[in-house]
Amino acid sequence: MPVHSVKISDSVAAVKCEALLPKSNLTFSLRGGGVYEGLYEFANDLDEVYRRLAYDLDAFWDANDLVVAQLLRWFKLSALGVAAEIVLLTAAVGDTFFRA
Repeated sequence: MPVHSVKISDSVAAVKCEALLPKSNLTFSLRGGGVYEGLYEFANDLDEVYRRLAYDLDAFWDANDLVVAQLLRWFKLSALGVAAEIVLLTAAVGDTFFRA
């Protein structure tokens, strides 16, 4: 296998790993105790509880959207790398199949 194919293969593997690493700055759920304590003072005003909760959820959504957009860029880059790797590896071994 040519040396340049191995280097590309290593680079693609590194990009694929970045796309798969867990992200610590994603919010998947709210902590019940934190929500309860944060909204307890508004227990008598249910509309205010809903309003504050909606704004908090919007803030989490926006923060997650930035992380997911960055993750999507990594995913697209790794998919492109995999396609390039397949083409190069096919070209590297293809001449062995078609020799007479």
